[in-house]
Amino acid sequence: MEAGLSPRIQRAGFRWSRQVTPLTVANLFEIAKLHTQDFERAKQATAIILATLEICLLDHAVLQLASFELALASPNSDFEDAIQIACVLSQGLDAIVARDPKFSHPSVAVFSVKEILQKISIPN
Repeated sequence: MEAGLSPRIQRAGFRWSRQVTPLTVANLFEIAKLHTQDFERAKQATAIILATLEICLLDHAVLQLASFELALASPNSDFEDAIQIACVLSQGLDAIVARDPKFSHPSVAVFSVKEILQKISIPN
């Protein structure tokens, strides 16, 4: 079992990696600021994310991979989604949690927040 994870999450039977992309951190800050209408609370939420999660490397190579992924994707895809997938692929991860129900990729399992919460809500 992985150190630092709650027993409930450990029992879910996944190998967990607590990684987010830099885009996710920026989006979380903006969402927190919008919903709380409080800049300081949004900063606090962001500080918690930065202290708790690892940030995936987003460098030139990852952006090139994102451009390649975008070129292979449907015309309705966007660059932000391609960056998220490129980060997953470059880190050797198998899955991603996404809010967008249309988010998909042939090489990466995509879970909704609800699906992940159901998977870790295992009774004692």
